Amino acid sequence: MSRLTLEEVIEAHPTLGEAGFGVGTSEGLLETRGQFDAVCDLLANVEPTKTINRKHASYGLKHVFELLTPERYLGEGTFIAAAIASGFTCERGQRNSCQFNMAEKSIEAIREHLWATRDNPPIAPPRCFYYAKSWAKRKANYSGKLAGEQPPVWESATAAA
Repeated sequence: MSRLTLEEVIEAHPTLGEAGFGVGTSEGLLETRGQFDAVCDLLANVEPTKTINRKHASYGLKHVFELLTPERYLGEGTFIAAAIASGFTCERGQRNSCQFNMAEKSIEAIREHLWATRDNPPIAPPRCFYYAKSWAKRKANYSGKLAGEQPPVWESATAAA
């Protein structure tokens, strides 16, 4: 499937601005073309699902993906446009955000990667981590095989795949 251009997304969604639906302008969104292309490339690694993933709204997802961009900042509208251009279904939510049909497994894998490869964790740990452990201990024992503890759910899922 070929990717839509930023102009095609704006034409299909005229209320989409650089900060989401109804916030900002399409001209401002056009100025984020470099980020748009970078996020589209990253979204190629995210699996689509048949149903909308209601666990994540576009605002939270943009915070995860912006950490993978060179600018370290990403407007919500730019993320929404990139997701739509990459073929994900957008279901409008409250205010200026929306939800997509992105696989939870793909999102958690990205969050896990960010959590494990950063000196200072930029985001909350993946949901499957044990919250009682400090991030430093988890990072130092990334294998998840701490003495007397069961391996985290994500570790057994990746070993089976």
